Amino acid sequence: MKTTPQYLLENLKNFPKEPALSIKDKNGNWNTDNWEQFYHEVLTVAKSFLSCGVQKNDKISIYSYNRKEWNICYAAAQFVNAVAVGVYHTCSSEEVEWVVGNSDSKIIFVGHNPGDNDEKEKMPNHRLFACLGNLEKVKKVVVLNGVEKLDNSKFISWNDFISLGNEIKDNQVLDITQNLELEDTSSLIYTSGTTGNPKGVELTYKNWSFLMKGLLTFLKFNQSEKIISWLPGAHVFGQALDNHYWVRR
Repeated sequence: MKTTPQYLLENLKNFPKEPALSIKDKNGNWNTDNWEQFYHEVLTVAKSFLSCGVQKNDKISIYSYNRKEWNICYAAAQFVNAVAVGVYHTCSSEEVEWVVGNSDSKIIFVGHNPGDNDEKEKMPNHRLFACLGNLEKVKKVVVLNGVEKLDNSKFISWNDFISLGNEIKDNQVLDITQNLELEDTSSLIYTSGTTGNPKGVELTYKNWSFLMKGLLTFLKFNQSEKIISWLPGAHVFGQALDNHYWVRR
């Protein structure tokens, strides 16, 4: 039995030119990456992780609405045996401070909130900025394209972050990916927090494989068939479909 990143490597081998992920731009046009293109984007981010000293079980938070970079960063974290932590794009400063701080995340990717109505207090970058002084373990805040990079030494643009991995060799990443084990932690998913602060639940690749076995009894999509990303990436079933089932099918 393989881990999800190892399935992605199989897709690269078996379906390199087949569509992997499509995103609609602001003009309503669909831009599609094939598996080869998606793999190289993941590998590029994974190299930057290694250049930043990311090690096994280090936490990587993704604080954004669904977008292509969500999938890329999630997969890249797993390629280097780090742990992806989804943060809802609607989280307040207090909520994001709790999740990022409780998880001991070292790197945070910050995207957008389509419901911000141009109000800064609803924008993830401003919400994180307000509490960043309390998050000493955060080393870098990577601002995704289209999001304002605020004045803090920890903030870095997407393009500048990508360039950090230029000296890292492919095999430095792939040696880790190819040796992932089912008991390795894949992601940390936080509960809703209805009875107190949200609690982080560790999910291993074995946990995801068990869930995939159940999903495959009634979700019978095949390679090249389309799935719409609807649930937030921070949601457990959103991750199940968009980051695991999608790759394994």
